[in-house]
Formats: sequence, structure tokens, C-alpha cells
Amino acid sequence: MSKKTSNQKKDFVFKNHLTGAKRKRTAVLLGLISLLFFIGVSSQYGQLCKTASWYNLRAWDWSYVGPCTSSYNCLAYATGVTNDWVWPWGYSNPTSSQVTDYLNGRGYYKSDYNPRIISYGFSYNSILHFSKVTDDSTCRAKWGDLNLLDHESWDPYTTPNSIYGSKKDVYSRNMQISIDGPTHLQNAGYYEWCVNILYAHVPCSYKLKKVPGKK
Repeated sequence: MSKKTSNQKKDFVFKNHLTGAKRKRTAVLLGLISLLFFIGVSSQYGQLCKTASWYNLRAWDWSYVGPCTSSYNCLAYATGVTNDWVWPWGYSNPTSSQVTDYLNGRGYYKSDYNPRIISYGFSYNSILHFSKVTDDSTCRAKWGDLNLLDHESWDPYTTPNSIYGSKKDVYSRNMQISIDGPTHLQNAGYYEWCVNILYAHVPCSYKLKKVPGKK
């Protein structure tokens, strides 16, 4: 076996040092990728108080919005309350007509026009759950004292293991419109009015303008 010269030894050590550095960089890079993946998964599922598979069995579509809390429930969130548990029927599940009576007293009425709240149950004699309409086909719901979740459908609980049943009634709320701006036009100039619309899918406002010098 031939002996390595001094230069060969140095070259061998240098090459191995580079190889070791590459291995370290690769390990660090893989570690960062794993960490980013873990952070991404944690942000989506980390605050679930049940496993993702548990929710998958009970809703065919859902995504995480907020953590578990017993500070408010589905009906509270659907009616705009996040600091109280709202279930006026005690330990019983209301009928559809009882829900309608309750929501009528709070300005909601049964209608598909400008929908705001959806009720769910296995029958109209036992309403179990409510969601808040967020768009023409989406809703958001607080699952009792579990998580606040988004759904890409108004009827996401139609699974064999459903705990809420299917969509039953849709409730609307009259939009409230107010106009802020000048009531009299005395001189030619620039005027602006703001039209505020509440209780639409998304609160919105529109601005009406009068161009200077034109009627």
C-alpha cells in the first residue's frame, strides 16, 4: 500500500471538509423545509381539539378558522355574538317553528333572499346546529364548544357519521340602508354622498359624487 504524500493528505482532508459542509448544508435545508411544513400544518390543524380525521367523518368539507372555546356556540356566532352561549331552549333541541319564532324576534325571517343563517337537523322537529352564511355557496359555523370552521357549501354535514344532519331552513334579514351627505345644494361645487348598506352578505358602502359645474 503506497503512502499518501503530505499534499495528498491535505487535499484529502480538504475534500472531505467540503463534503461534510455540503452534508451539513443539506441537513440544515431539509430541517428548514420540515420546519416550514410543520408550521404550515400546525397553523391549519394545530389548534383543533379533535383530530382532522374526526372532522372529516362528520363534514365532507371544512377548513380551520378559530380555536375551540365554550365562550360561544353556533347560534351565538350565527347571530353575531362571540362572548355568550346562546341556546334559549335549555337542554332541548328546538323545532323548526320554534327557531323561526326566536329568530323572528331578532329581525330574521325565513327566506332565501339575502340569506344570513342556515339551520340543520335530521328532521324539522329537532334542529341541532346553525351556520352563518358568508357567500352565495359558503358558510362558517362554530361547532358547539369545538372549533370555528369554514365550509365551501351550505350543506356540508351530509355524511354517514354526521352529527348535525342536513340543511333545513334559511333565514334572511332586512337590509338597512342609510345615506350620509348634504341635504341641500346651494352652490356649484363638489358634493359627496355615502350610501351604507347593512345586513347584506358583506357590509358595504357606495359613494355618489356630483361633478363640479354639472347638474
